[in-house]
This record gives sequence, C-alpha cells and structure tokens, in this order.
Amino acid sequence: YMDMYRKGMIDIDSLLTHRFTLDQIKEALEDSLKGALKNVVVIGGEK
Repeated sequence: YMDMYRKGMIDIDSLLTHRFTLDQIKEALEDSLKGALKNVVVIGGEK
C-alpha cells in the first residue's frame, strides 16, 4: 500500500488526524493513552 500511496494512487491524508515527529514521541504516546489517537502510521523518511 505504501507504494500506491507514494505514487498518489490512494489518499490516506484525509484519514490522518495527527502528525508527530520523532522528537514528539512522548506527546504521541500520551495522546495514544488518552484515546486521542485511533490509528498509528509510521512512515520512514519525511515529506
């Protein structure tokens, strides 16, 4: 699916509610524990 996403064949951006950098891992984990995050997607590299 990642190749299809990178080629613009599927749109997952509309499903994302949060984006975190590696420096924000503590905030991401806290939000996850509070139930603020429903799905987690980890993509190597940056846009």
